[in-house]
Amino acid sequence: MKIQLNFKNKLTNFINFLRSQPHQKRSLILQASFLVVLVFLLLWWMMILKTNLSENPVVQKQGVINEKTTTTKHSSISIFKSGLYLTYQDYIYPFLSKIEQGILLLFSGMVGMVIKISQTAGYIFRQAFIQYKSYVELVISLFK
Repeated sequence: MKIQLNFKNKLTNFINFLRSQPHQKRSLILQASFLVVLVFLLLWWMMILKTNLSENPVVQKQGVINEKTTTTKHSSISIFKSGLYLTYQDYIYPFLSKIEQGILLLFSGMVGMVIKISQTAGYIFRQAFIQYKSYVELVISLFK
């Protein structure tokens, strides 16, 4: 409990220290942390690719054609492409689909709100016009 409180206090002090820094220094710290995160993500992706390749070794076809043995090896670019495809399918696509669903819900909510506001404003303007028209007719009828 005491260790947790001590860590929380140190973290709060560090955050306050960062907030007190000038804008340029905070921007530099943000850029550096972004690069560090990108490097960690790249390393993580490479580890995933390495474990995927170690679990599923490269398929080599061996056959005898004209008394020669031929082997088919996959190029490093095709391995890289398959790794990118697997990473996209397993990790990036589900994340992007969740973001897409959230944006669609937000956009549909905004469109619904705009429709309700425009309907309400149209109703108010129609009622105001009808009232104004009836008052004008009343005033004109009084002068006749």
